[in-house]
Amino acid sequence: MIGSALIDRTTGGFILGAETAFDTAWRIGMAGAYTQTSFDPTGRLSSGRLDGYHAALYGSGAVSGFNLRGGATYARHELDADRSAVFVGFRDKAHGTLSLDSAGLFAEIGYPVRFASLTAEPIANLSYLHTGSGSFVEEAGAMALFGTTRSFDTLSSTLGLRLSGDLSGDGRLTGYSFLGWRHAFGDRLPETVNQFIAGGDPFLIIGAPVARDSLIAETGLDWAMTSFATLGLRYGGEFGDRNRSQSVRGQFTARF
Repeated sequence: MIGSALIDRTTGGFILGAETAFDTAWRIGMAGAYTQTSFDPTGRLSSGRLDGYHAALYGSGAVSGFNLRGGATYARHELDADRSAVFVGFRDKAHGTLSLDSAGLFAEIGYPVRFASLTAEPIANLSYLHTGSGSFVEEAGAMALFGTTRSFDTLSSTLGLRLSGDLSGDGRLTGYSFLGWRHAFGDRLPETVNQFIAGGDPFLIIGAPVARDSLIAETGLDWAMTSFATLGLRYGGEFGDRNRSQSVRGQFTARF
């Protein structure tokens, strides 16, 4: 897409949650999380930080051999961004903050089939995400902007195959992989209406689109250090027509 750039992102955070089983087949739980993402678009003289505060309620169960999963999520996003402009006879730097709320729902059905220590599970997933509008006012000189982001509603479906299994024979080392196809409906173009504080007509900025169709690839390993502590390594990739995203993350899980 014209005007888009590569973005380097680094994300860290933690998740706390609790869940319970109310019979042998059904579980329900809740979780809260904090994440912080630093990002740096290549060649754009800009950078930023995104703080996220998340809450989720979820459940899972089994009926006639099918696995059922679903839940609801809410997040508060706090964005701090800096950008600079330098050309002959002009130099300026702007800083702005933006707060957004998002909420989502998801439902998934799968049918697990066991092959010795390996489980193959075809799945179908349906997700909805609403991102609310927000406004910002930059601190700067002549290049300072104020603007409003438009609300964003996206529905997506995912069909794929999930593989998991015991790689060590004693349950200490387990593996996980997923390969699927995601199709997005509804809003796909994030839009912001901006205007220079110094004056002038409003103008529209359109962000990188959500891909209509994407290949989703994930894989990971988990090592059970003890009965309540696990170290994990994950790779995730999303490959669309005009955008690609890849990530590698480590995680530590403790159960109480």
